[in-house]
Amino acid sequence: MHAIQRMLEEARACEQAAREAAKAERRATDAERRAKEAALQDKESALAEVARLKALLQQQQKDG
Repeated sequence: MHAIQRMLEEARACEQAAREAAKAERRATDAERRAKEAALQDKESALAEVARLKALLQQQQKDG
């Protein structure tokens, strides 16, 4: 009887560990997604700044 009880407790512990691992995986996936979104935003900002500077340079060359 004690062996069965111990096996049930171990099974519950394994289930809990699996749930915790799934939560950790979701958090990691969410963090990765946020990092990719931030990198994309940085890239878009940099491209917008390059376009602004190119337009400014072209205007100065045209005026100058």
